[in-house]
Amino acid sequence: EKEQILSSDDYGKDLTSIVRLLSKHKAFEDEMSGRSGHFQQAIKEGEDMIAENHFGSEKIRERISDIQNQWANLEQLFSIRKKRLEEASLLHQFQADADDIDAWMLDILKIVSSNDVGHDEYSTQSLVKKHKDVAEEIASYRSIIDSLHEQAKALPQEYAESVDVQSRLSGIEERYKEVAELTRLRKQALQDTLALYKMFSEADACELWIDEKEQWLNNMEIPEKLEDLEVIQHRFESLEPEMNSQASRVAVVNQIARQLIHNGHPNEKEIKAQQDKLNTR
Repeated sequence: EKEQILSSDDYGKDLTSIVRLLSKHKAFEDEMSGRSGHFQQAIKEGEDMIAENHFGSEKIRERISDIQNQWANLEQLFSIRKKRLEEASLLHQFQADADDIDAWMLDILKIVSSNDVGHDEYSTQSLVKKHKDVAEEIASYRSIIDSLHEQAKALPQEYAESVDVQSRLSGIEERYKEVAELTRLRKQALQDTLALYKMFSEADACELWIDEKEQWLNNMEIPEKLEDLEVIQHRFESLEPEMNSQASRVAVVNQIARQLIHNGHPNEKEIKAQQDKLNTR
């Protein structure tokens, strides 16, 4: 009965089933340990009978030898099955950990594949911060994948070099590369979008200032009184440093516009139009 159990080819289909089989094997180990004393006692009794020249000594000797051989065979089968169950447990643990990594990878892929880059400067800044956290998580996850490689190396050679294990590792590496590349592209897209909103914001502020000054210049009348003329002259004198300050903002707009166009931003025409409009004014 026990030989049949120990000769089974069932090593579980997953981590849950292998834990159950290991638990059964431990119970059998306890049973063998419990029966060992009884076995040794029976052997001793038989040897004592042989020593006393019992008339059935020859049969007793044969019986003892037969039982010892069966017991030794049982112990060998026990050791072999225990070893194979433990090896299968390592494989199932590897597969379970690989499943966890695949599940994480799938969730992360959905996040870094998003086309949402925000609808204004504030929302995009929020997305940039979230993406930074995601990128840090992805970078730190590299060590978990490295640990999976170490787990694979610790497997018995027949498992470690199997197509199943090697294809699992290569598949995870490919998906991680994909995640890393999508992370880089999303970071660039968010940075470009944030720069675009900043450019438009700066351009709007410059145009607002230009509108105010144009309105003042268009509505200005040459005063007849000297003191009124001095007031206007003073305002003209203060206009120059204001224009220098605004020129710096215009330069920032132009710098951002050139960078976005260089990066091949999809809104290139709109960016160029805004840049030309501001420079013309």
